[in-house]
Amino acid sequence: MNNIKVSVIIPVYNVEPYLKECLDSVINQTLKEIEIICIDDCSTDNSPQILEEYAKKDNRVIVFTNEKNIGSGPTRNVGIKNAKGEYISFIDPDDYISNDFIETLYGTAKKYNSDITSTLNIVVFGENIEKAKNADFNCDLKLIEGKGKSNISIENEKGGTLEYMTVFAWNKIYKKDFLIKNDLFFMNIKSGSEDSELYQRILLVNKKTSYNHKAVYYHRKWNGSITSNAIKKNVNFFIDTISLMLNSIEFYKKQKAEPTKYLYAKTFYTVLSTFNMNIYKDDLYKYLYDFTNQITLEKEISGEIAYAQYQIIKLNKEYKNYILYKKILDDINIYVDNLNKDLNKKNKIINTLVNKIVWFIPIRNVRDSLRKKILKYINS
Repeated sequence: MNNIKVSVIIPVYNVEPYLKECLDSVINQTLKEIEIICIDDCSTDNSPQILEEYAKKDNRVIVFTNEKNIGSGPTRNVGIKNAKGEYISFIDPDDYISNDFIETLYGTAKKYNSDITSTLNIVVFGENIEKAKNADFNCDLKLIEGKGKSNISIENEKGGTLEYMTVFAWNKIYKKDFLIKNDLFFMNIKSGSEDSELYQRILLVNKKTSYNHKAVYYHRKWNGSITSNAIKKNVNFFIDTISLMLNSIEFYKKQKAEPTKYLYAKTFYTVLSTFNMNIYKDDLYKYLYDFTNQITLEKEISGEIAYAQYQIIKLNKEYKNYILYKKILDDINIYVDNLNKDLNKKNKIINTLVNKIVWFIPIRNVRDSLRKKILKYINS
């Protein structure tokens, strides 16, 4: 195939039950001018046989095999280096995509000459999820609409907006020349939060971005997944995540980038979240402590809760002391939340009573003025 518009890169490791569904969704894309690069990362199940079966059925499927197990990030790099398409898409092998996913994103990318085009329609499903959920992982499924040009940077990036790209590598397409020109490869580390690390570097470089939320990505969450088990039980995943975040920080320093304070907030959130999910916190706390003391967080950027946790970690070298102070902080936060709820309830009652007192005054300006004076007196 001479005119390859998009190279779809799929890193494969022990996903036999889900691989066919993934491959079928890619093969049946409405955009036909694609190549499907599958890299087997030394699977021990029947995943390699499935890949060979699909390669025989469709000549767009190209199979590579790693000599040793290297992890999803470095495996994706194999795909990037062998890609012939104008754009690149990353799909995880236990996920699948809507049949117009690639054509939708590619069309928008071409329209705006974008380096990156993304979708926020990420539908999460799995054995332990009763109902499909949308991209924020908390709301009932509600597909997001909208498309257009955007201008994302580390300073203005904000969740809850149509332009937000998320840290995931797989809800986007990337111009291949953009990735190569800016040396935007995944770090050569087997595990960890590789998507977050690459995304943080992407936020710094000059880029043209756009979005089209008509494209839908179906992301599977299951207890047996490599990532799920690694985050919970593998100490190396957490240690590797710290190495990845430090690489992002070093990248920003080399570029002499001003917005490092925004990066500190992002890396701290990633490291702390990964730490909280791991079951071996006692063993890993020393790494969290060392990392926290290498960064400087600003409350205005990180937010009060994250900043309070940052201060607690910095001041407590021992895990047992951290737990004690964190318990005090959590109790304070619960108390403040309850107090705010009580105050809101109290304010509603007061407002209702004041309205009843002034309702008989026929002149609106006089009535409003008296209401304000009464409320001011009560609050003082």
